[in-house]
Amino acid sequence: LSRQTSFGVTVRVNGDSRAIVLRVLDCALASFEILAGLIDVPLPLNKIDFILVPEYDGGMENWGHITISQSLATTGDDAHLIYLIAHEIAHHWIGNRATIDSWNYICLQEDIADWLAIKAVKALLTDEIRLQRFQLAQYVEI
Repeated sequence: LSRQTSFGVTVRVNGDSRAIVLRVLDCALASFEILAGLIDVPLPLNKIDFILVPEYDGGMENWGHITISQSLATTGDDAHLIYLIAHEIAHHWIGNRATIDSWNYICLQEDIADWLAIKAVKALLTDEIRLQRFQLAQYVEI
């Protein structure tokens, strides 16, 4: 399934379940819109593909496509899914478009992507309890 952002990037999601694909597509479009507004630097992409991968934990971006854990997309809470998607989208600006010149500074690239992803989570989650659970889950298992 695919849809287009307000700034013309087609977002496609590939997976087995239509319901899960729609969930990821909704999170991806919303995250993309927020990040594009925060960063205010256009990406020279006309599309980005999300691929749901079984038996895989986490996510990984490559220029033009992102792999996401099918398990997280299926059973994960909205906050963690939004965070992962936004973090990987942010790497299209911080890591692909502009990158560090030494592995000594890789933490800066990851920290900026984390900061942007958390801004997206806060913007998209209107339920304060869910946001607090997400923040707490970074430190203890819930």
